[in-house]
Amino acid sequence: MGLISHNDAITSAEAKHGHKITYALDTLERDAKASGLNVIHRSGIFFKALANFQWDKLLNTDIISPEYLEGCYQLGQQYPDLCSSIFLMCEKGK
Repeated sequence: MGLISHNDAITSAEAKHGHKITYALDTLERDAKASGLNVIHRSGIFFKALANFQWDKLLNTDIISPEYLEGCYQLGQQYPDLCSSIFLMCEKGK
């Protein structure tokens, strides 16, 4: 889309909200392990094919249905690397 210069860039809108870093699953897992955590599960939350401003516009129309949103959620479970929100479930290391 040409909106950011690289995969882990912070947009000006993110910076205004206090964001300091953008993670991919591999870099999030690397930092979790480096801090002594054991990763139990990794996943994405929601497949994001559009920028936030595009979602904002579409969600105010009847173009996006609840079924479409559920499909994006299910895609996020299958393809976490393509999600805008990711997470790790961790436990304390020994």
